[in-house]
Amino acid sequence: MAVYVPGLVSVIVFYVIFLLLGLWAAWKSRKVTKNSEDVLLAGRSIGMLLGIFTMTATWVEGGFINGTAEGVYSGGLVGSQAPFAYSVCLAFSGFFFARRMRQNGYATIIDPFQQKYGRYDGVLAAKSAYIAELLSYLGVIGCFIVVIPSLLVGIIATQTDWSMTTYMSGNSSVLADEDIPLVLPLVMEHLCPKAVALFGLGAVAAAVMSSVDSAVLSSSGQFSRNVYKRIIRKTASEKEQIWVLRASTIVFGVIATSVSIYVRSIYALWVLCSDIIYVILFPQLTCAIYFSSANTYGSLVAFIVGLFFRVAGGEITLGLDPIIKYPWHKVDDDGTVVQLFPHKTLSMLLSLFSLLFVSWFTNWLFDNGILSPKFDILRKHSRTKYKNKYVISTSDASDVKELGNYKINAAFTTDSF
Repeated sequence: MAVYVPGLVSVIVFYVIFLLLGLWAAWKSRKVTKNSEDVLLAGRSIGMLLGIFTMTATWVEGGFINGTAEGVYSGGLVGSQAPFAYSVCLAFSGFFFARRMRQNGYATIIDPFQQKYGRYDGVLAAKSAYIAELLSYLGVIGCFIVVIPSLLVGIIATQTDWSMTTYMSGNSSVLADEDIPLVLPLVMEHLCPKAVALFGLGAVAAAVMSSVDSAVLSSSGQFSRNVYKRIIRKTASEKEQIWVLRASTIVFGVIATSVSIYVRSIYALWVLCSDIIYVILFPQLTCAIYFSSANTYGSLVAFIVGLFFRVAGGEITLGLDPIIKYPWHKVDDDGTVVQLFPHKTLSMLLSLFSLLFVSWFTNWLFDNGILSPKFDILRKHSRTKYKNKYVISTSDASDVKELGNYKINAAFTTDSF
Protein backbone atom coordinates (compact mmCIF):
# COMPACT_ATOMS: atom_id res chain seq x y z
CA MET A 1 0.00 0.00 0.00
CA ALA A 2 1.42 3.37 -1.04
CA VAL A 3 2.23 6.02 1.53
CA TYR A 4 -0.41 8.74 1.83
CA VAL A 5 1.98 11.69 1.62
CA PRO A 6 -0.42 14.51 2.62
CA GLY A 7 -1.49 12.56 5.69
CA LEU A 8 2.10 11.76 6.62
CA VAL A 9 3.12 15.41 6.31
CA SER A 10 0.15 16.57 8.40
CA VAL A 11 0.94 14.09 11.18
CA ILE A 12 4.62 15.13 11.21
CA VAL A 13 3.65 18.80 11.41
CA PHE A 14 1.20 18.00 14.20
CA TYR A 15 3.83 16.22 16.27
CA VAL A 16 6.38 18.98 15.70
CA ILE A 17 3.82 21.43 17.08
CA PHE A 18 3.33 19.14 20.10
CA LEU A 19 7.09 19.05 20.65
CA LEU A 20 7.42 22.82 20.48
CA LEU A 21 4.50 23.27 22.88
CA GLY A 22 6.11 20.82 25.28
CA LEU A 23 9.44 22.64 25.16
CA TRP A 24 7.70 25.96 25.70
CA ALA A 25 5.71 24.60 28.66
CA ALA A 26 8.87 23.13 30.20
CA TRP A 27 10.68 26.45 29.81
CA LYS A 28 7.77 28.36 31.38
CA SER A 29 7.54 26.04 34.38
CA ARG A 30 11.27 25.62 35.01
CA LYS A 31 11.17 27.96 38.02
CA VAL A 32 7.86 26.68 39.35
CA THR A 33 8.66 22.95 39.29
CA LYS A 34 10.39 22.10 42.55
CA ASN A 35 10.67 18.32 42.60
CA SER A 36 9.98 15.13 40.67
CA GLU A 37 6.47 14.81 42.13
CA ASP A 38 5.55 18.19 40.66
CA VAL A 39 6.75 16.92 37.28
CA LEU A 40 4.68 13.74 37.58
CA LEU A 41 1.46 15.22 38.96
CA ALA A 42 1.55 18.89 37.94
CA GLY A 43 1.78 19.87 41.59
CA ARG A 44 -1.54 18.08 42.29
CA SER A 45 -3.29 21.19 41.01
CA ILE A 46 -5.57 19.79 38.29
CA GLY A 47 -9.10 21.10 38.73
CA MET A 48 -12.46 19.74 37.67
CA LEU A 49 -12.79 20.95 34.08
CA LEU A 50 -9.20 20.28 33.06
CA GLY A 51 -9.32 16.97 34.90
CA ILE A 52 -12.35 15.75 32.94
CA PHE A 53 -10.64 16.41 29.63
CA THR A 54 -7.39 14.93 30.96
CA MET A 55 -9.03 11.68 32.08
CA THR A 56 -10.93 11.32 28.81
CA ALA A 57 -7.88 12.12 26.69
CA THR A 58 -5.73 9.69 28.68
CA TRP A 59 -8.23 6.85 28.20
CA VAL A 60 -9.04 7.63 24.56
CA GLU A 61 -5.90 6.79 22.61
CA GLY A 62 -4.78 5.05 19.43
CA GLY A 63 -6.08 1.69 20.57
CA PHE A 64 -9.41 3.20 21.57
CA ILE A 65 -9.98 4.94 18.23
CA ASN A 66 -8.16 2.79 15.66
CA GLY A 67 -8.71 -0.43 17.60
CA THR A 68 -12.46 0.11 17.88
CA ALA A 69 -12.81 0.67 14.14
CA GLU A 70 -10.71 -2.45 13.49
CA GLY A 71 -12.76 -4.52 15.94
CA VAL A 72 -16.09 -3.47 14.42
CA TYR A 73 -14.84 -4.20 10.89
CA SER A 74 -13.54 -7.65 11.87
CA GLY A 75 -16.28 -8.88 14.20
CA GLY A 76 -19.06 -6.31 14.39
CA LEU A 77 -20.16 -4.67 17.63
CA VAL A 78 -19.86 -8.00 19.46
CA GLY A 79 -16.22 -8.19 18.40
CA SER A 80 -15.49 -4.73 19.76
CA GLN A 81 -16.12 -5.06 23.47
CA ALA A 82 -12.91 -3.40 24.66
CA PRO A 83 -13.97 0.28 24.46
CA PHE A 84 -17.08 -0.37 26.54
CA ALA A 85 -15.15 -2.52 29.03
CA TYR A 86 -12.42 0.12 29.33
CA SER A 87 -15.01 2.83 29.99
CA VAL A 88 -16.81 0.81 32.67
CA CYS A 89 -13.43 -0.05 34.19
CA LEU A 90 -12.73 3.67 34.58
CA ALA A 91 -15.90 4.05 36.65
CA PHE A 92 -15.02 1.05 38.82
CA SER A 93 -11.52 2.46 39.34
CA GLY A 94 -13.00 5.72 40.52
CA PHE A 95 -15.38 3.99 42.93
CA PHE A 96 -12.92 1.52 44.47
CA PHE A 97 -9.46 3.06 44.14
CA ALA A 98 -9.27 6.75 43.13
CA ARG A 99 -10.46 8.32 46.39
CA ARG A 100 -8.36 6.07 48.62
CA MET A 101 -5.20 6.54 46.57
CA ARG A 102 -5.59 10.33 46.47
CA GLN A 103 -6.35 10.51 50.21
CA ASN A 104 -3.17 8.58 50.95
CA GLY A 105 -1.14 10.99 48.83
CA TYR A 106 0.28 8.40 46.44
CA ALA A 107 2.29 9.75 43.51
CA THR A 108 2.37 6.56 41.42
CA ILE A 109 0.37 3.35 41.34
CA ILE A 110 3.44 1.54 42.71
CA ASP A 111 3.38 3.54 45.97
CA PRO A 112 0.67 1.44 47.67
CA PHE A 113 2.57 -1.70 46.64
CA GLN A 114 5.78 -0.48 48.24
CA GLN A 115 4.01 0.65 51.39
CA LYS A 116 2.25 -2.69 51.74
CA TYR A 117 4.70 -5.18 50.22
CA GLY A 118 8.00 -3.29 50.52
CA ARG A 119 10.73 -2.44 48.00
CA TYR A 120 10.42 -5.38 45.75
CA ASP A 121 -1.68 9.38 37.43
CA GLY A 122 -4.49 11.54 36.24
CA VAL A 123 -6.54 10.96 39.40
CA LEU A 124 -3.42 11.21 41.57
CA ALA A 125 -2.82 14.72 40.23
CA ALA A 126 -6.27 15.96 41.26
CA LYS A 127 -6.68 18.70 43.85
CA SER A 128 -8.71 16.53 46.23
CA ALA A 129 -9.91 12.98 46.76
CA TYR A 130 -13.47 14.01 45.86
CA ILE A 131 -12.34 15.43 42.51
CA ALA A 132 -10.18 12.35 41.90
CA GLU A 133 -13.20 10.05 42.23
CA LEU A 134 -15.55 12.33 40.30
CA LEU A 135 -13.09 12.67 37.41
CA SER A 136 -13.24 8.92 36.85
CA TYR A 137 -17.04 8.96 36.61
CA LEU A 138 -17.19 11.94 34.28
CA GLY A 139 -14.36 10.53 32.18
CA VAL A 140 -16.61 7.55 31.38
CA ILE A 141 -19.15 9.86 29.74
CA GLY A 142 -16.41 11.38 27.61
CA CYS A 143 -15.20 7.93 26.58
CA PHE A 144 -18.68 6.81 25.48
CA ILE A 145 -19.13 9.99 23.44
CA VAL A 146 -15.74 9.74 21.73
CA VAL A 147 -16.12 6.06 20.81
CA ILE A 148 -19.21 6.70 18.65
CA PRO A 149 -17.29 8.01 15.58
CA SER A 150 -14.96 4.98 15.65
CA LEU A 151 -17.92 2.62 15.77
CA LEU A 152 -19.50 4.39 12.81
CA VAL A 153 -16.24 4.26 10.84
CA GLY A 154 -16.01 0.50 11.39
CA ILE A 155 -19.62 0.00 10.28
CA ILE A 156 -19.09 2.18 7.19
CA ALA A 157 -15.97 0.23 6.26
CA THR A 158 -17.83 -3.09 6.38
CA GLN A 159 -20.53 -1.77 4.01
CA THR A 160 -18.12 -0.16 1.55
CA ASP A 161 -17.36 -1.69 -1.84
CA TRP A 162 -13.66 -0.88 -1.86
CA SER A 163 -13.36 -1.74 -5.57
CA MET A 164 -15.16 1.54 -6.27
CA THR A 165 -12.40 3.51 -4.52
CA THR A 166 -8.73 4.03 -5.26
CA TYR A 167 -7.79 1.39 -2.68
CA MET A 168 -5.45 -1.11 -4.38
CA SER A 169 -6.33 0.56 -7.69
CA GLY A 170 -9.90 -0.71 -7.38
CA ASN A 171 -8.87 -4.37 -7.58
CA SER A 172 -10.32 -5.45 -4.24
CA SER A 173 -13.83 -5.11 -2.83
CA VAL A 174 -12.67 -5.77 0.74
CA LEU A 175 -9.66 -4.73 2.78
CA ALA A 176 -6.63 -7.00 2.80
CA ASP A 177 -5.96 -8.74 6.11
CA GLU A 178 -2.79 -6.74 6.74
CA ASP A 179 -4.72 -3.49 6.21
CA ILE A 180 -7.58 -4.21 8.63
CA PRO A 181 -5.77 -2.49 11.56
CA LEU A 182 -5.70 0.64 9.35
CA VAL A 183 -9.46 0.80 8.84
CA LEU A 184 -9.87 4.29 10.23
CA PRO A 185 -7.08 6.04 8.25
CA LEU A 186 -8.11 4.15 5.09
CA VAL A 187 -11.70 5.37 5.42
CA MET A 188 -10.40 8.90 5.84
CA GLU A 189 -8.09 8.59 2.85
CA HIS A 190 -10.48 6.99 0.37
CA LEU A 191 -13.96 8.04 1.52
CA CYS A 192 -13.46 11.59 2.77
CA PRO A 193 -12.42 14.89 1.16
CA LYS A 194 -8.74 15.66 1.63
CA ALA A 195 -9.38 18.52 4.04
CA VAL A 196 -11.55 16.31 6.25
CA ALA A 197 -8.98 13.50 6.06
CA LEU A 198 -6.15 15.80 7.16
CA PHE A 199 -8.11 17.19 10.10
CA GLY A 200 -9.23 13.67 11.01
CA LEU A 201 -5.68 12.35 11.03
CA GLY A 202 -4.68 15.33 13.15
CA ALA A 203 -7.40 14.45 15.64
CA VAL A 204 -6.22 10.84 15.77
CA ALA A 205 -2.63 12.02 16.22
CA ALA A 206 -3.74 14.22 19.12
CA ALA A 207 -5.62 11.33 20.73
CA VAL A 208 -2.62 9.05 20.38
CA MET A 209 -0.22 11.61 21.81
CA SER A 210 -2.51 12.42 24.74
CA SER A 211 -2.27 8.81 25.89
CA VAL A 212 1.28 8.04 24.83
CA ASP A 213 2.71 10.88 26.88
CA SER A 214 0.64 9.79 29.91
CA ALA A 215 1.72 6.15 29.58
CA VAL A 216 5.40 6.95 29.04
CA LEU A 217 5.44 9.54 31.85
CA SER A 218 3.72 7.07 34.17
CA SER A 219 6.24 4.31 33.40
CA SER A 220 9.20 6.66 33.68
CA GLY A 221 7.87 8.16 36.90
CA GLN A 222 7.42 4.74 38.48
CA PHE A 223 10.97 3.81 37.51
CA SER A 224 12.60 7.01 38.78
CA ARG A 225 10.57 7.20 42.00
CA ASN A 226 9.89 3.59 42.95
CA VAL A 227 12.91 1.79 41.49
CA TYR A 228 15.81 4.21 41.13
CA LYS A 229 15.16 6.34 44.23
CA ARG A 230 14.02 3.59 46.60
CA ILE A 231 16.11 0.64 45.45
CA ILE A 232 19.07 1.57 43.25
CA ARG A 233 20.15 4.91 44.74
CA LYS A 234 18.34 5.97 47.90
CA THR A 235 20.38 9.17 48.24
CA ALA A 236 19.40 10.49 44.80
CA SER A 237 18.53 14.19 44.78
CA GLU A 238 15.39 15.63 43.21
CA LYS A 239 17.42 16.97 40.28
CA GLU A 240 18.97 13.54 39.72
CA GLN A 241 15.53 11.90 39.78
CA ILE A 242 14.27 14.33 37.16
CA TRP A 243 17.19 13.49 34.86
CA VAL A 244 16.56 9.77 35.40
CA LEU A 245 12.91 10.45 34.56
CA ARG A 246 13.93 12.09 31.29
CA ALA A 247 16.34 9.31 30.32
CA SER A 248 13.89 6.53 31.15
CA THR A 249 11.25 8.31 29.06
CA ILE A 250 13.41 7.73 25.99
CA VAL A 251 14.08 4.10 26.92
CA PHE A 252 10.41 3.26 27.53
CA GLY A 253 9.45 5.09 24.35
CA VAL A 254 11.82 2.89 22.32
CA ILE A 255 10.50 -0.27 24.02
CA ALA A 256 6.87 0.71 23.39
CA THR A 257 7.62 1.49 19.75
CA SER A 258 9.31 -1.89 19.29
CA VAL A 259 6.34 -3.74 20.78
CA SER A 260 3.87 -1.83 18.60
CA ILE A 261 5.85 -2.69 15.47
CA TYR A 262 6.00 -6.40 16.37
CA VAL A 263 2.27 -6.78 17.15
CA ARG A 264 0.25 -6.38 13.94
CA SER A 265 -3.21 -5.85 15.40
CA ILE A 266 -3.89 -2.59 17.25
CA TYR A 267 -7.03 -4.00 18.84
CA ALA A 268 -5.25 -7.18 19.99
CA LEU A 269 -2.41 -5.17 21.54
CA TRP A 270 -4.93 -2.92 23.27
CA VAL A 271 -6.77 -5.89 24.76
CA LEU A 272 -3.51 -7.61 25.73
CA CYS A 273 -2.44 -4.60 27.83
CA SER A 274 -5.64 -4.67 29.87
CA ASP A 275 -5.40 -8.47 30.04
CA ILE A 276 -2.02 -8.33 31.79
CA ILE A 277 -3.18 -5.63 34.20
CA TYR A 278 -6.33 -7.61 35.00
CA VAL A 279 -4.52 -10.85 35.77
CA ILE A 280 -1.34 -9.56 37.44
CA LEU A 281 -1.95 -6.07 38.80
CA PHE A 282 -5.61 -6.06 39.82
CA PRO A 283 -5.34 -8.69 42.62
CA GLN A 284 -2.18 -7.05 43.98
CA LEU A 285 -3.64 -3.54 44.04
CA THR A 286 -6.93 -4.70 45.56
CA CYS A 287 -5.16 -6.46 48.41
CA ALA A 288 -2.75 -3.56 48.95
CA ILE A 289 -5.65 -1.13 49.34
CA TYR A 290 -8.29 -3.24 51.12
CA PHE A 291 -6.64 -6.15 52.98
CA SER A 292 -4.41 -5.24 55.91
CA SER A 293 -3.22 -8.84 56.31
CA ALA A 294 -1.65 -8.99 52.83
CA ASN A 295 2.13 -9.26 52.88
CA THR A 296 5.10 -9.66 50.56
CA TYR A 297 5.11 -13.45 50.69
CA GLY A 298 1.55 -13.59 49.42
CA SER A 299 2.31 -10.94 46.81
CA LEU A 300 5.30 -12.85 45.45
CA VAL A 301 3.43 -16.16 45.23
CA ALA A 302 0.40 -14.47 43.66
CA PHE A 303 2.56 -12.86 40.99
CA ILE A 304 4.13 -16.20 40.06
CA VAL A 305 0.79 -18.06 40.09
CA GLY A 306 -1.02 -15.44 38.01
CA LEU A 307 1.79 -15.16 35.46
CA PHE A 308 2.18 -18.93 35.10
CA PHE A 309 -1.50 -19.70 34.52
CA ARG A 310 -1.90 -16.75 32.16
CA VAL A 311 1.08 -17.79 30.02
CA ALA A 312 0.02 -21.44 30.23
CA GLY A 313 -3.32 -20.47 28.71
CA GLY A 314 -1.53 -19.27 25.56
CA GLU A 315 -1.69 -15.95 23.72
CA ILE A 316 -2.44 -15.77 19.99
CA THR A 317 -1.22 -12.17 19.74
CA LEU A 318 2.30 -13.14 20.83
CA GLY A 319 2.28 -16.54 19.14
CA LEU A 320 2.33 -18.46 22.44
CA ASP A 321 0.79 -21.93 22.22
CA PRO A 322 -1.22 -23.01 25.29
CA ILE A 323 0.38 -25.40 27.76
CA ILE A 324 -2.93 -26.02 29.52
CA LYS A 325 -5.89 -26.77 27.25
CA TYR A 326 -8.97 -25.83 29.22
CA PRO A 327 -12.47 -27.26 28.63
CA TRP A 328 -14.26 -26.16 25.46
CA HIS A 329 -11.07 -25.29 23.59
CA LYS A 330 -11.11 -25.66 19.83
CA VAL A 331 -8.52 -25.88 17.07
CA ASP A 332 -8.89 -23.60 14.04
CA ASP A 333 -8.11 -24.68 10.49
CA ASP A 334 -4.64 -23.13 10.76
CA GLY A 335 -3.88 -25.17 13.89
CA THR A 336 -4.35 -22.29 16.35
CA VAL A 337 -5.83 -23.35 19.69
CA VAL A 338 -8.65 -21.05 20.82
CA GLN A 339 -9.57 -21.12 24.51
CA LEU A 340 -13.31 -20.61 25.08
CA PHE A 341 -12.99 -21.22 28.82
CA PRO A 342 -12.55 -17.94 30.80
CA HIS A 343 -8.95 -18.83 31.68
CA LYS A 344 -7.92 -15.19 32.16
CA THR A 345 -10.47 -14.70 34.91
CA LEU A 346 -9.42 -18.04 36.39
CA SER A 347 -5.79 -16.86 36.42
CA MET A 348 -6.82 -13.64 38.17
CA LEU A 349 -8.86 -15.49 40.81
CA LEU A 350 -6.06 -17.97 41.46
CA SER A 351 -3.66 -15.06 41.88
CA LEU A 352 -6.05 -13.30 44.28
CA PHE A 353 -6.78 -16.38 46.38
CA SER A 354 -3.10 -17.38 46.55
CA LEU A 355 -2.18 -13.88 47.75
CA LEU A 356 -4.77 -13.96 50.51
CA PHE A 357 -4.06 -17.55 51.55
CA VAL A 358 -0.25 -17.30 51.59
CA SER A 359 -0.45 -13.98 53.46
CA TRP A 360 -2.80 -15.49 56.05
CA PHE A 361 -0.70 -18.63 56.38
CA THR A 362 2.62 -16.82 56.84
CA ASN A 363 1.02 -14.40 59.32
CA TRP A 364 -0.34 -17.38 61.25
CA LEU A 365 3.07 -19.06 61.31
CA PHE A 366 4.82 -15.97 62.68
CA ASP A 367 2.02 -14.83 65.02
CA ASN A 368 1.81 -18.19 66.76
CA GLY A 369 5.54 -18.61 67.13
CA ILE A 370 5.74 -21.59 64.79
CA LEU A 371 8.39 -19.75 62.80
CA SER A 372 11.07 -17.59 64.38
CA PRO A 373 11.40 -13.97 63.21
CA LYS A 374 14.79 -14.90 61.77
CA PHE A 375 12.91 -16.79 59.04
CA ASP A 376 11.16 -13.58 58.03
CA ILE A 377 13.76 -13.22 55.28
CA LEU A 378 11.83 -10.55 53.41
CA ARG A 379 11.10 -8.71 56.68
CA LYS A 380 7.62 -7.98 55.43
CA HIS A 381 5.44 -9.80 57.95
CA SER A 382 2.35 -7.57 58.14
CA ARG A 383 1.67 -7.62 61.90
CA THR A 384 3.26 -5.38 64.54
CA LYS A 385 3.98 -8.15 67.03
CA TYR A 386 4.63 -11.85 67.33
CA LYS A 387 2.54 -13.75 69.84
CA ASN A 388 3.42 -16.50 72.32
CA LYS A 389 7.15 -17.22 72.07
CA TYR A 390 8.27 -13.98 70.45
CA VAL A 391 8.03 -10.48 71.87
CA ILE A 392 9.06 -7.35 70.05
CA SER A 393 11.58 -5.26 71.90
CA THR A 394 10.45 -1.71 72.71
CA SER A 395 13.86 -0.53 73.83
CA ASP A 396 15.53 2.53 72.42
CA ALA A 397 17.70 0.25 70.30
CA SER A 398 14.75 -0.83 68.21
CA ASP A 399 14.09 1.11 65.06
CA VAL A 400 10.39 1.83 64.98
CA LYS A 401 8.91 3.70 62.04
CA GLU A 402 5.28 4.49 61.34
CA LEU A 403 3.91 4.54 57.81
CA GLY A 404 0.26 5.57 57.81
CA ASN A 405 -1.58 2.88 59.77
CA TYR A 406 1.29 0.39 59.57
CA LYS A 407 4.10 -0.07 62.08
CA ILE A 408 7.39 -1.67 61.23
CA ASN A 409 9.70 -2.83 64.02
CA ALA A 410 13.18 -3.82 62.93
CA ALA A 411 14.47 -5.30 66.20
CA PHE A 412 13.20 -8.46 67.91
CA THR A 413 13.78 -10.06 71.31
CA THR A 414 13.08 -13.78 71.17
CA ASP A 415 12.68 -16.46 73.79
CA SER A 416 14.36 -19.79 73.25
CA PHE A 417 12.33 -22.88 72.76
